[in-house]
Amino acid sequence: MMKSVRLLPLLAWCAVSGVSAAEPEADDGGRASARSIQAQLKQAEEYVVLGEPDAALAKYEQLLAKHGKTTQRFTIRLALGRFYYQQKQFEKAMEHFTRAAGDATGRADHNPDLAARVDALYHVGMCFVELGQHERCFPSFRQVLELAPGSQLANQAYFQIAEAHYANQNFTQAIANYTLVGTSLDGDQIDSHRCELGKPLFIRIQDQDFLIMEGKRIVATVTTSDGDREDVVMRPLRPGSDTYVGSISTALGIGKPGDGDLSATGATKLAIAYQDAQTAAGTLDVPRTADLVFVGDARVAVTDGAFRDAISQVILDQGAGNLNLRVVDLDRDTGDAVDKVEVELLVEQPVAKDELAKDEDKEPKYQERGRLT
Repeated sequence: MMKSVRLLPLLAWCAVSGVSAAEPEADDGGRASARSIQAQLKQAEEYVVLGEPDAALAKYEQLLAKHGKTTQRFTIRLALGRFYYQQKQFEKAMEHFTRAAGDATGRADHNPDLAARVDALYHVGMCFVELGQHERCFPSFRQVLELAPGSQLANQAYFQIAEAHYANQNFTQAIANYTLVGTSLDGDQIDSHRCELGKPLFIRIQDQDFLIMEGKRIVATVTTSDGDREDVVMRPLRPGSDTYVGSISTALGIGKPGDGDLSATGATKLAIAYQDAQTAAGTLDVPRTADLVFVGDARVAVTDGAFRDAISQVILDQGAGNLNLRVVDLDRDTGDAVDKVEVELLVEQPVAKDELAKDEDKEPKYQERGRLT
């Protein structure tokens, strides 16, 4: 008897998730805060932009000498690694990235900031790639996959692993990893049964029946609550695998069944169906389904007069001017009819420093000047 099927819908998510940053702590007895270190690192970056790499390196080394025994050393070494990477000194960059990641086995000497540790590990792998040592990049990239599933770096790691296999002429492994790019999700994303409208929908089916069905055409069917219906031809993850994968593009609109694209609105629900030829209990032709809903992150911007390019400053003409706003939110598009959204505008101005109490934080304070919906 064959083991029952597992149908796992996946989607390429771009936002980094499943990785959280640890709270910075003061070091050197409180004489230098993490905030002041970040300001000095920013100054070093500005030296690089101004074409003064020697001044930038001096600033980095000064910070490392002063804070080399505190947890802030990880932040400084990560910045140093990026500096050397930008200067194409990849061996030196790798040294600092490795020490920025710290001890990944969980002993005392490890970077408590998971996001920074993953960033450092990814760049260790990239240094091996840049040095042409493709066979040595795999451990670092696989640690990224393990530590940060569902993140952008995890999906980039799949791509770099595929590229490394391709460079070593391991074409079967390269194809297998290319197909995984964009499919890395963390547990919360998988359990949410949500997918992002406008991005490809990836489908993965695991079924031990595939081991004896070599060469047979495998199809999954995707239907929407709006009436769209598309067949997705699945292909083996690698020859002889019990896992098949496939994908279909999604877009905002009213669907036409059979056109090869899955169209939907923000109110659309969808279902993926696959016919399990034989279950572990011996039952034949059992439908396996997964139900999903479309979601999307809204994006708000102040734009130019053509509503095309986002801008960060508005020029007032004699104290007056137009403010052009653009909101992209696929969730709010529910059909062919015109949809409306409300946008709340808040205008603030900084509080003068002499109006702040001496014991207050030195961060800028703002007060409301106006509000409009």
